[in-house]
Amino acid sequence: MIKDYLKYLTLLVLVAFCVGEARAEDRIWRVGTTKPLTVDRITKETYEEVAYKVKANRPEQKLTIDKIVSLEYGDTPDAYEQGLRFFKNFDYENAVNSFKLAMEVDGVRPWIKTYGRFQIANTYLAWGAKNAVKYQDAIKFYEELLSQDPTTRFYAEVLLCLGLSHASSGDMSSAVSTFDRLAKDAYDKKLGVIWEARAKFEKAVALLDGDRLDESERAFSTAGTFCTEQATKTQVAAEVAKLNELAVLSKLARGQVYIKKNKFSQARDFFTEILNKKDSALAAKAGAQNGLGECFLAEKNLKEAQVQFATTRVLYGIEDVEVAKATYYLGVCCLELKDKEPSYKMRAQNYFQETIDLFPSTKWAKEARKKLK
Repeated sequence: MIKDYLKYLTLLVLVAFCVGEARAEDRIWRVGTTKPLTVDRITKETYEEVAYKVKANRPEQKLTIDKIVSLEYGDTPDAYEQGLRFFKNFDYENAVNSFKLAMEVDGVRPWIKTYGRFQIANTYLAWGAKNAVKYQDAIKFYEELLSQDPTTRFYAEVLLCLGLSHASSGDMSSAVSTFDRLAKDAYDKKLGVIWEARAKFEKAVALLDGDRLDESERAFSTAGTFCTEQATKTQVAAEVAKLNELAVLSKLARGQVYIKKNKFSQARDFFTEILNKKDSALAAKAGAQNGLGECFLAEKNLKEAQVQFATTRVLYGIEDVEVAKATYYLGVCCLELKDKEPSYKMRAQNYFQETIDLFPSTKWAKEARKKLK
């Protein structure tokens, strides 16, 4: 159940460094402010704090990382900004080349080495959706970054994406160990409860994708309980919302475990509960709708399965990954019905082609391509 992280990565790449005009000074964008703090130099950044000097002859000052939104460096190479633009336009090869070129520019401070490796790794991870070989390149650059800058400000993101790269490449054992490491470090290094929750959830996903069903069921239960408990302890509204979302997604995923175990009645109970809960996120509801469809499909109730998948497309059109899944499975349903009516074969091909055309970077497009061979 590896998800489409392309949108997440695009946001991560663009937020990690705000693009602006070249300037001599550095800028720090802080939480709760609309104007940046302009400084002579950002002298250091870690997952704990950012150090800077307002003036070259002034003492160094520090801000804890929770006060930081983003940073801008005045000596940003043009090649780096070009890499961001290439990435945004899904031109991954040129993005990688631009980031590598930026890292070789003379006179740029050491920050570019960390940022360059980070962006190259992110680009390879996104590229992997179209060319699975690129996941190994992503792993290489994430691990290199952790080795070269073990206190990087992007430490949690790097571990998360490293785990996703392992999972996407099919190495579920390495994925699980990486997510375990992130969960432990999130607690020990005080990276934040959201990272710990996310690590627990992604570990469970990796176990599910590795068909370690009993372990994944326990892991999803653990993740859901953790999220629910932590949501009652934090006063930060954004954290409460994210923890509640992960709790619901954990319940949704437990339904997927039951599908794999052929326990369709129990799976339907989980999905129906999510759909009936008013405050369930749209993504969770879309997933639950598709889950019901999968149950009916597995039971060969093809007409009812079609209804569920079609409902996802109508009610949850903004949830690209789930709509892609629904479109793919409508094609599968049509293939199952082709012997009853010849036109269903053409309809199946149309659904598969639609999945490829509209959602090319999802796993469902990859599955659709297999069906069209």
